Amino acid sequence: MYRQLYAIDPGNVGPTSLYWSRHATALGSLASVSVGADAPVWLSDAVDAVLADLQHPTPIAFETACWPRPGGEGEWLVAVRVADEPGATEFEVVGDHRGAFLWEYCADEVQTWLQETRVGWGQARPPCPGHTHPARPYSDDETETAWWYCPQTKRNIARIGRYR
Repeated sequence: MYRQLYAIDPGNVGPTSLYWSRHATALGSLASVSVGADAPVWLSDAVDAVLADLQHPTPIAFETACWPRPGGEGEWLVAVRVADEPGATEFEVVGDHRGAFLWEYCADEVQTWLQETRVGWGQARPPCPGHTHPARPYSDDETETAWWYCPQTKRNIARIGRYR
């Protein structure tokens, strides 16, 4: 996966000053890079993991942005869109969204939105092996791990960020 970071007026906080980065898979290789210059590692790791998993069954070029919520302490806004398509999803991450819950939350937000896009319409992303529905995200409170699981069999398929 490669990305290019685009900084748009970093001194101006808000949707017009987003740090966009482009996701695309090249030859099936994945590399770990951050969402944007302002994104905290705990947030960029979660978004990166989800977008990497949603590259299955075929690659999609995503653009992502993250910026501090104006007036919010420890709150962040995340935007994801498919490159060269209108529309995006935007969701808020508050300070107590961390760990497995954060990964599940990001996966659910992006997966639900992606199913309504032109490129994701009618696709199971990520696919549930042996079924036509997508794998669904959940977080296991006991192990503090976020998983993709089969909603039919209730079996874990892969940890979020490790779907292959």
